[in-house]
Amino acid sequence: GVQTCALPIYKTAGVFQNWDQVNNTSAKYAGAQPGDLIFVDTNGDGSITENDRTQIGNPHPDFTLGLNLNFSYKGFDLNLFFEGMFGNDVNSDWKKESDIWLFTNPAWKNHATRMLGGWSPDNPNSDIPAISNNTANQEQRFSSWFIEDGSYIKLRNIELGYTFNFEGLKKAGISNLRLYTNGTNLITIDGVKDADPEQRDASLGGYPLRKIINFGVQATF
Repeated sequence: GVQTCALPIYKTAGVFQNWDQVNNTSAKYAGAQPGDLIFVDTNGDGSITENDRTQIGNPHPDFTLGLNLNFSYKGFDLNLFFEGMFGNDVNSDWKKESDIWLFTNPAWKNHATRMLGGWSPDNPNSDIPAISNNTANQEQRFSSWFIEDGSYIKLRNIELGYTFNFEGLKKAGISNLRLYTNGTNLITIDGVKDADPEQRDASLGGYPLRKIINFGVQATF
């Protein structure tokens, strides 16, 4: 069956690496050339049209993970909380900016350095389209090329503390003194290019989750 929320999109099969591959592909856009995305003729009618769009991607994870770990040694204490999501796909809309030259006006806007790794005669095995003023192939159309594995694991929170315990504190009227530092969203392990996997819907205009570091003192009198 079709996954809930999966969208009808064009299916791609990489990037044309050379003219032989272009010439031997019957279903393609007029003007296709090496360095262009290869769109798949899914219905086999010999041309690339909207009828070739198919349901691709699954936004729903196979499973989620939450792992809370606590350690203590003498006066030290450490808490780690990991959170993750696995088996879901995301629309890496940022690739329109980072990998496609003409999606925005190159005369006034910088692009990501990833584009320097695009297809060229000297780099014929790249999976990034060539830097080109030719828009005939319409690389920016929504296709499976933008779909990426959205699985991730994050160190959502970490806290390290030390509790002091000596007679001088008690004489000062302090029964407990603890110094600590904690951090939020400090580490993310994922396969999504140049964006936070949790912020996919706003990948062109949103911001990644903030990384926060705090320091504190806890005292009991």
